[in-house]
Formats: sequence, C-alpha cells, structure tokens
Amino acid sequence: MKQTLCAAACLAMLLASCGGGGGTSSPSSSQPSTPNSAVQRLIGGSPPVETAAEQDRRSRGLVPRADSYITAVRHVNYNDPDIRNYYTSVSCSRLVCTETFPDGDTLTEDLGSSAVTFEIGTTILTRNGITIEAFLEEESLGYEKLGAALDDSFFQSGYESRDNYPLLGNLGGRAKAVITSSHVYGERTSIGGEYVAPSVSGTWRGMMSAVTTQNHDLLLGDAVLRYSLSATGGSLSAEFSNIVNYSRNRAYAERSNVVFVNVPVRSDGTFNRIGSDYSKIHGAFYGDDHAEATGVIELRSEFLGAFGTKRLRNEIN
Repeated sequence: MKQTLCAAACLAMLLASCGGGGGTSSPSSSQPSTPNSAVQRLIGGSPPVETAAEQDRRSRGLVPRADSYITAVRHVNYNDPDIRNYYTSVSCSRLVCTETFPDGDTLTEDLGSSAVTFEIGTTILTRNGITIEAFLEEESLGYEKLGAALDDSFFQSGYESRDNYPLLGNLGGRAKAVITSSHVYGERTSIGGEYVAPSVSGTWRGMMSAVTTQNHDLLLGDAVLRYSLSATGGSLSAEFSNIVNYSRNRAYAERSNVVFVNVPVRSDGTFNRIGSDYSKIHGAFYGDDHAEATGVIELRSEFLGAFGTKRLRNEIN
C-alpha cells in the first residue's frame, strides 16, 4: 500500500505539465534564480519577444492536440541521508504512461488533457527563436521549472519539493524529498494518420533546459539537431552546448557540451539512443512537415534535460 501511495504521488508530477506544484520544503543547496538581464548576458539571449500570457495561450491550444508524451527518468532525493534516493522510469504510448519503481511496482495513468494543470510563469529570454519561461514558487522555492511552448510541442525541466513524500516499499511513513524531472509533449508529425520521419535531410535549432540531480540547479543551453537521410534510413546528431547554470548565474562547470551521434531515426519519426555511460536521448518530430524536433536527454550522474528545436528552412538538403 505504501508503494502505491508513492507511485501516485510520483506520477502526479507528470500531470502538472505546464508548471505548478506544491510543498514547502526546498533544497538547501539551490539558489534563487538570477535576474533576467544577467542570464540573458550569460547565455547570449535577448529580452523575451513573447509574454507569459502568449506562451500560456499556445500551451492551452496545444494540449487538446497532443498525442505524444516523452519523459526522462525521474529522480527522488530525500533530505535525510539515511533514506536511499532512487530513480523511476516512465514509458509512454501516446498519452498513456507507466511509471516503474525500483522494486518493480508500476502505476499506469492516462495523461489526457483533463489531467494537465496550467500556471502562467515569467518569460526570461529569447534565443534561437525560442522564448524560455520560468515557473517559480517564490516564497519557499517549493518548485522551480524552465521550459517553452513551441507551436506543436512543449518541453520543461525542473524540481518540486515535498514535505511529506511517501517512502518506498515496506519502510512506511513519509519524509522530505525533492523530485527532479524533464518531459515533453506535443502533436507528432503524421501523413494520412501515420507518423512519419522526415523525407529530406535538415537542421533543427533551439534550446534545452535541465535540472541537476544533486543540487537541483536549473540549466539552459543551445540545442542543434542535424538529420541525415540515407538509403538505409535516417539518423541524426544532437549537440547541446553553451550550457549555463541559470540558478547560479555562471557557466556550467561540469561540461561545456553534450553530443550524441548516429542516433537512429525510426520510420515513425521517433529517435532514441542509450549510451554505455547511462546517457540517453529520446525524442520525436512534431508539427506539419516536421517543423519541430523535441525530446529529453539524460546524464544520470549530472542532470535530466529536455529540448525543443525548430527546423531551419534555409538548411534543408
């Protein structure tokens, strides 16, 4: 019974797709967000070209059309060092998602439009044609998230603090915990009701957001995907660079970029690769004529991230 309670609480994080959350505890090592002008200079962005209300309207219009939900693993970090932290994995078929816990227990939910909650955040910058929005529970840092609503997809990364989070298995009771997660959703590219991969090579450019699994710092960076079509099928390379620590107003010290190469693209327009170091990329193409490529990335020892990119029409081959 305790495991079921935990599963329900964990998957509830997935339902708050456009911000929001609860709880009053906060990770002591995380810092309040930097002023917008500082992070704009740090990453080379401009003042936001969209308001939060405009992003909110686009999000609300996207949710009823969404037919795909992709999420990274989720990390549960208890404030008590004597309680074991753990990851859960979530796999989705369209909007039906199953979360699997370390002891093998599972919980399946339909993340339809009726389950999505909305909150208007604050747009902080625009770069590579993407306007990033921040969601922050200011009084206690109960949650903080960064993301963006594109025309046909949405991506977001962040953490949520909980004062009374159920423990796994037979431990019983509750404890303070911080849950980190990254996810995307949207309307996949299809022709005649069938999902399809791009028919020509091209480049997609945009932004990534991420949350570190230890300190729960929020990160921002550039995202570039290059898709190549060949006689044997398609593959892509993905590079995430210019990574900065939004929470601490400095470059991300651990690495300057993350690169995935030779990522196979299936005929239905999805792509997925798992590295030997537990790194992972998982995404899909969204919108008419594959206008967007959106997905999640994992570096389990460092961060969980999500990205959204737009097709560059002048770079179609």
